[in-house]
Amino acid sequence: MASKLESVIEQSHYTKPISVLRDYADRYPELGVQWNGDALIFDGSLEGQWSILRLLDEAGFTGELSGEKFEAPAKRHL
Repeated sequence: MASKLESVIEQSHYTKPISVLRDYADRYPELGVQWNGDALIFDGSLEGQWSILRLLDEAGFTGELSGEKFEAPAKRHL
C-alpha cells in the first residue's frame, strides 16, 4: 500500500479536476470507488482504501487490441 501511495503522489493525478476523476471512475467501476456528489467517500476498510488508491494511481486500463478492461497494478512508461 505504501508503494501505491508513493506512485499516487509522484503522478499527481489527485490534482486533476473532479470531473476528470469521476469520468475515469465511471469508465472503470470495477475499481470500486464511491462518490457523494463531487466528493469521494472514504471507506476506512482496507478494500475501500485500496479502491481510492487504485483510482488515483490510474490502475484501470483498456487493451487496445482486445478492448477488454484490466487492472494494471504496476506501470512502466514506454
